[in-house]
Amino acid sequence: MVKYKYAMVIGAMVISSPVLAEDNITGPYVALGGGWTQYSLDIKDKDDKTIDRFRKGAAIAQISAGYDFALGGPFRAGVEIEAGRTLKSVNQQIATGVDVNLKSRWAVGASLRFGVMAGSNTLIFGRSGYSGERFKTTTSGVNVTGGPLVKTDTRHQVELFYGGGIEHKISDNLRLRVEYRNSGAIRRQSVLGGLVLKF
Repeated sequence: MVKYKYAMVIGAMVISSPVLAEDNITGPYVALGGGWTQYSLDIKDKDDKTIDRFRKGAAIAQISAGYDFALGGPFRAGVEIEAGRTLKSVNQQIATGVDVNLKSRWAVGASLRFGVMAGSNTLIFGRSGYSGERFKTTTSGVNVTGGPLVKTDTRHQVELFYGGGIEHKISDNLRLRVEYRNSGAIRRQSVLGGLVLKF
């Protein structure tokens, strides 16, 4: 009789206990975040002669939206669009008497990502896509061949980027993301993080 009562109590506890939510890293989402991006690009004078490379980092803010698909088993795929910009302009003296100011106006991108679930709450993924950025560089100082230099360039840069990261589910509708990216033409490297809100 005592064993029967214990069995009844344990059964009631199992029935009343919350069921763990299944993996739900699928469907639509929006992500809010930011991070740090490191620029590396050639700076040229009025005669189109390369002065030196500009190497400087800046904080960035970003918003994105996407959709994840289950491919079967632990595998996932997704599409994502994004928009962002640096939070302030950055300055660097790249050569004696030559100062450069870089200001990002905006950046947009679209990418595909593929990943695998590591357990029920964590996604490890790789990403590749294209980004477009409009930024302005103002160079002042002395030309390579001598003489005063004041030059402003507005660039529209479109390039391939790739990277990878980890996304961890905190609750059914909230995930934490950290990732690294590398871009080609301007040799930009970025470390990003943020919150992913699932619909």
